[in-house]
Amino acid sequence: MKTLTTLLIGLTISLSAFAYEKQKVMYEIPSPDALVPYSRFQIEYETKKHSDGSIELRYEMPKMLLGQEQEFRFRGQVDDKASSFTLKGASGEMKCDRFPDYALCNVVHQNVKIDLDAVKATLDGMDLTIEERLGRFELSSLVARREGGDMVGILLYVPGIDY
Repeated sequence: MKTLTTLLIGLTISLSAFAYEKQKVMYEIPSPDALVPYSRFQIEYETKKHSDGSIELRYEMPKMLLGQEQEFRFRGQVDDKASSFTLKGASGEMKCDRFPDYALCNVVHQNVKIDLDAVKATLDGMDLTIEERLGRFELSSLVARREGGDMVGILLYVPGIDY
C-alpha cells in the first residue's frame, strides 16, 4: 500500500483506503499566563480522504473542557504541495500552515456548548491536584464568558511526539 504522508496536522492519509485514520494532536487555547499550564489538551482526531479528493477531519473536545463531548468536523481540498490550506464546516473553520518539522492550525470552533456544572463534576471525578482542577475550571469559565459561542484554539502536530 502506497502511503502519502501529508502534514495536515500530521495526517497520514492512505491513498488506497477511505476509512477514518486516527492520530493525536495537541490543542491549546490562548489564555492568560496563569492559565497556560491548564490550556493544553491531547485530542485524538480522525481523518478521511473522500473519493472527490477532499479531506475530512473530525474530533471531540474533552469533557474536562466543555462538560460534555462535542464533535467538530471540517472538510476541504488540500494540495499536497501547498504550505497552507483551509478546512471549513458547520463546526467552524481551521487555517493550517505546514512546516518541515510540524504543522499548526488556527481554529475557530462555532456554536460551542460549555456546561460549567458538568465541567466541575468531570474535573472533581478525575485524579488531579486541586491546583489543576481549579486552573482547568477557570479556563473553561473564561472560554464560556469571552467567546460568545465560539472558541478559538491552536492545533499543533509534531511528528514523532506522543501527546
